[in-house]
Amino acid sequence: MNLKRFTCCSPLLLFPVATVLTAGELLNTPSLEGASNFRDIAGTTTAYSTANDGTMRSGVFYRSNALLLTPDDLAVVNTLGISDVFDLRTPGEATKYPDVLPEGAKYLNVNLIGEPDVSLTSLSPFPTTPDESRALMEQGARDFVIDAGMREQLGILLVEMAKAEDAAIFHCTVGKDRTGWTAAVLQLLAGADEATVVDDYLISNANLVAYNTAILSRLPPATAAIFEPLLGVEASYLQAGLEQLQTSYGSLDAYLQEGLGLDQETLYVLRGKMVRYASLPGQAALKGNAAAGAGLLAALQDSDLSGRYTAYNYYLQSAIDAGSLGGLEQRVGGQIHADSA
Repeated sequence: MNLKRFTCCSPLLLFPVATVLTAGELLNTPSLEGASNFRDIAGTTTAYSTANDGTMRSGVFYRSNALLLTPDDLAVVNTLGISDVFDLRTPGEATKYPDVLPEGAKYLNVNLIGEPDVSLTSLSPFPTTPDESRALMEQGARDFVIDAGMREQLGILLVEMAKAEDAAIFHCTVGKDRTGWTAAVLQLLAGADEATVVDDYLISNANLVAYNTAILSRLPPATAAIFEPLLGVEASYLQAGLEQLQTSYGSLDAYLQEGLGLDQETLYVLRGKMVRYASLPGQAALKGNAAAGAGLLAALQDSDLSGRYTAYNYYLQSAIDAGSLGGLEQRVGGQIHADSA
């Protein structure tokens, strides 16, 4: 551990990496006319709590449907500091409905399902009952775990998201299936509980009411009944994928490392981007030099050392997992007092 990388920093000179909300403070995610399913993965009205006394940071990762932004939408999105847009659609979808990109944002198409194109009408065999439609959607969620090609693409996506310099948007066509699975994986990695993640997944239904109603209104009632489960999300869809994850890998961490090929440092960078911890392991009981050192280590969560490929971020996330600061807080605290003297 190279202490020189962060022990000389003053808390007065820290640069925030993302917005951290206090208890009860509202998120301020904009509503977009051309992307009705656009939202912050950190929460709906208030930021989600995570394990280990954490809170998800807003303004890090946004999920969406296709970015068919109006000029007014674009003006709003340009205020969010977006550095990267990750398009999870097939090349055919992306070509037919190209994104309107935020100013200065890099674009990357990560074809999550690996097909050249896809649409509801291309399903084979096409479902003939609502229950068959639900079974199809549940199998689609399992495929994110079972299918080697999808796992490879998701691994590529998460590595690129970890490298994002600032805020990022990831999206597919409607923003509920490919995007929904990706958001769920990120939220679980952050330490949100499964009930919170499922509730967040279901928000797509409310955001897509107008879009889905317009489609269903043009269909005969019997056909609309078959289509309806395909156009929305149900808890059983996500739960099918999560159950498959447990069956195939036994844990989220194993799925991420063995299934997607991610290393521990990348997982720690993603978690560092998404979460701020109100207190560090054992911090409340520390005194003197140790308390000062732990205080600085905690404050550095709001610096550019956090959520990036740095020795500090790896140390901090390891300490969270281990439940101990490992004595480093005493050495850092001693250095603070020595520098002050």
